[in-house]
Amino acid sequence: MIQQKYINGKNGKICTLVSYNDKCTKGILYFHGFGHNKCETGFIYSRIARELLEMGYASCQFDFCGFGDSEGDTKNVTFETLLQDAKICFNYLDKIYPISIFVSCGIGSSIAAYLLKEHKNMDFICLSPKFAPYADSTKLGIKNSEIIEIADYLDSVKVNNYFRSLGASSGNIGGYQIGRSFLCSFLEKDPVKEIGQYARTGIIINSDTDLNLRTISYGRQVDKLIENKKIKQIIIDDSDRFFINAKTQDEILDIIKNHIKDY
Repeated sequence: MIQQKYINGKNGKICTLVSYNDKCTKGILYFHGFGHNKCETGFIYSRIARELLEMGYASCQFDFCGFGDSEGDTKNVTFETLLQDAKICFNYLDKIYPISIFVSCGIGSSIAAYLLKEHKNMDFICLSPKFAPYADSTKLGIKNSEIIEIADYLDSVKVNNYFRSLGASSGNIGGYQIGRSFLCSFLEKDPVKEIGQYARTGIIINSDTDLNLRTISYGRQVDKLIENKKIKQIIIDDSDRFFINAKTQDEILDIIKNHIKDY
């Protein structure tokens, strides 16, 4: 059964999509990214959810407040508001189906990483994650290449020429009005540290095309993660970095199902 439900959150009503059946005893929480990594991942998330229902996993997909069908304004979105939304959705599903796996994409991987602090030993599956070098930035002195990573493909002429060199309080990026507070709130976050410390095990899935777009800093951070042996990286040979292609989705489904069987 698939059920759409609105949950009351601190930042407005959160739209969720919950999949479950009589076989389910465990839960999975999905975290979307922004821009293309929000819209396109909905397709593969739904495919993963359908497949894993037969393995006994209920699932919850949700729109962060300010995005999709949830209430709110993107100008008010910060790291903290996104994390609050995720906590509420976690508690909602976990009461019925204890959650053991996080599946995330893009910048949603950073939100999921910080939720690991409160819910340790999760299996952590990242699709095309954004691990921007937040900690290397000071205040708002962010390099253009890093802003592109932070904004998760909401790039409109390098994030509106960095909000016209910070003369504006928000920018019209990919159709969203993103506030300066959004970028500020991500500074000095280190999702790689959180994943390495708290995740039980996990996989990072990138397409080779996607990797070509990443900075050297991204590569170093992923190297840090896979050094600890409990996290592994899988690179898919495909030009579709948003995982829309049916063949790519089949490959990802096989990777995830095999990983979960070993979990």
